Amino acid sequence: MSIAEDLKRRLRHWNLEKPYEASVICAQAKKVAKGGFEPISFKNSVLKVSATTAGKAHLVKIQQDRIVKEVNALLGKELIKKLFVIIGEQEPPR
Repeated sequence: MSIAEDLKRRLRHWNLEKPYEASVICAQAKKVAKGGFEPISFKNSVLKVSATTAGKAHLVKIQQDRIVKEVNALLGKELIKKLFVIIGEQEPPR
């Protein structure tokens, strides 16, 4: 059994497939962000991000289609359908 197969089996066993998927999506979104926003969470096809100012949040909203396409391209699947932007510094859940 390969490491990847073992990891998938263990994630499935402990019902951690969704949290793992969310962490991978947020990690890929952080690559696309380049400091413009901070990925917070992913649930029900919605990527929640924070921007530190209203101006940055506005720019993220204007570019949301491009951001969603880029992150989905990195993932190799169309998992993100919508981007939800909040203003203010938020710490990702631990």
